Amino acid sequence: MMQRRRYRFFSFLAPSLAEEAEFPGATDGPPYRPRRAMRRPWMIRVGSLYFSRMKWLLLFGDLVILWAVLLFSCVTWYGIPNGWRYALDSGLPISLTIGLYLVALYVADFYNPRDDYIRARKLVLAYAAGGVVTLLGSSVFYFLVVLRLSRAVFMIQLMIAPLLLLLWRFALYRLQQPRTAVILGSPSEAKLLQNLLQEFSFSDLRIAGTYEELSEFQTALPALREQRGLDLVIHSLACLERQEFLDLLATPQPDAVEMYSLPELYEWLSGKVACEVYPPQLLVAQLLAGRRTYRVRLKRIVDVVCSLLLLLVSIPILLLCAVLIKLNSNGPVFYRQARVGTRGRSFYILKLRTMTVLEAGQQIRSAQAADLRVTAVGRWLRIFHLDEIPQLINVLRGEMAFVGPRPWVVPCSEQRKEDIPLYSLRTLVPQGITGWAQVNCPYPSDLVGQREALAYDLYYIKNFSLLMDLRVLLRTVRAVLSKPSR
Repeated sequence: MMQRRRYRFFSFLAPSLAEEAEFPGATDGPPYRPRRAMRRPWMIRVGSLYFSRMKWLLLFGDLVILWAVLLFSCVTWYGIPNGWRYALDSGLPISLTIGLYLVALYVADFYNPRDDYIRARKLVLAYAAGGVVTLLGSSVFYFLVVLRLSRAVFMIQLMIAPLLLLLWRFALYRLQQPRTAVILGSPSEAKLLQNLLQEFSFSDLRIAGTYEELSEFQTALPALREQRGLDLVIHSLACLERQEFLDLLATPQPDAVEMYSLPELYEWLSGKVACEVYPPQLLVAQLLAGRRTYRVRLKRIVDVVCSLLLLLVSIPILLLCAVLIKLNSNGPVFYRQARVGTRGRSFYILKLRTMTVLEAGQQIRSAQAADLRVTAVGRWLRIFHLDEIPQLINVLRGEMAFVGPRPWVVPCSEQRKEDIPLYSLRTLVPQGITGWAQVNCPYPSDLVGQREALAYDLYYIKNFSLLMDLRVLLRTVRAVLSKPSR
């Protein structure tokens, strides 16, 4: 017993010793690989969200680079001894600058594995993000004497940091060794995940094979371990109904093989739910589990406080927009429309009018990406999303939230319930001014797009939390800067 405890204590240095002590038969078969037995999980959880280890490594590298660049900037401007002391005394403003830089990188989409960073456009975006940080940091810190940081330090880091951040991504994506995985499931399910991975410019996951039957996988397992090694086994939900697969889960393995269900892994990588591979009962149970009471109440408190503050700040903007709307076209300033809210209850949404007034006899139809009904002033209001400001009143009333599935017009919602299964589940949480589907799939004009938008909405409901709301809000900033509103 004492010997086993000793092995467990040193297992973080030599996991193979601990494995051999507890499972003597683990050394049978292919040669043991200590590197794969270190049990470093591929996906790491934060709250209800999962991110791959590569993203965490990318974030850690960004932190190191930004700290090093700012320290180098201090030393370059003030000299070695004085610059070092200046950096130590300016720890708080430097930390705030780094935090602002990371937010700017996220908004500029620098943590997206689908994007190719070896492009001139990314270099321009990197310097643009650095320029925003330099402008905001030097302006805000100038008025806060306690947090004041030298503008020369900002300028030096602006010249160096963007280039190093891109080089870090190039090195990480080119030099990392992808994890090897096999898929246990039907060909259609395997194709779903493989198509997703093909969209990634850099993926830290490589599919070594797909097996529909468990017996085929067990036959090929020794060769996989000997030739390539095996890190992940991705299984369909149908595998959990087979006793032989449950026995495989309970059997000690000589490799530190991680097991992931295909639907959940697809969600973590894509940000949307694969509705076609989920049993409806299981999906509904998971959606209800994500809607915890304390999360709903905390979200409501944040919504009320933020909407009150934003309404006070936006009163001058509303007055200016009201004058421009009246001068540009005939009709009311505000626009009211019946929308479907939480649990299917209808309410009237408030917006600044951006279209011409509906003529008598005309039918209500959804807005399109380039709608001819939009007025000249309304086009600018939509570009900067100023038409959404009156919805803060809906948030105060409890009819909406800042973040949630976008509320649809009542006739359109009823039609979609008939065309799309599970569509009514999107009303399990409060409907929002912005939402996960809106920033990922803003204009679902056809049935395929509407189903994809539902998949994003269901992902949000499953991961319902303030952290998820923050993620949506940062994506919304990106959408506001790049796309017109709906």
